[in-house]
Amino acid sequence: MSFFGMGPTEFLVIAVIAFIIFGPEKFAELASSAGKFVREMRSMSGGLTGEFRDAMNEIQQVKGEIQGEFRNMSGEIQDTTRSIASAVDVRPTLTNAMHPPANPPAYVRAQANGEPARPTKADPLADLGGLPEAAPPPPSDLHANAQADQTEPRSDEPAA
Repeated sequence: MSFFGMGPTEFLVIAVIAFIIFGPEKFAELASSAGKFVREMRSMSGGLTGEFRDAMNEIQQVKGEIQGEFRNMSGEIQDTTRSIASAVDVRPTLTNAMHPPANPPAYVRAQANGEPARPTKADPLADLGGLPEAAPPPPSDLHANAQADQTEPRSDEPAA
């Protein structure tokens, strides 16, 4: 057993030196007060150790509760993920995309044969899909047309 990093032999040497310095009467009082001090230190350290142990037990209990909640949440998340995956099964969609239907709509058949698309209820603007976009005239033509418009008299103006 050590106290402040000193073993029994160190205490014995200190006790002999104190006995020689203080004498037998004063040494008895010093030994009594040293014993009280050691008892108080042990009781304080025991109390502190007990409080520390209680705090650690409480922390372990809270840790266990939190881990249990995480396990419950994890299970709920997995259940929800499974239910969503079963409700939204993309395999049939992927299979349909890879294998077109045997009887496609009429406008798809017409486009595949090179015929112009015709409007239907499902796609009323089908015939507009292949129209080329009108390109604006080159800038030089715009400038020439603007000058020609300025030199020609308008038909709505009276001739002079």
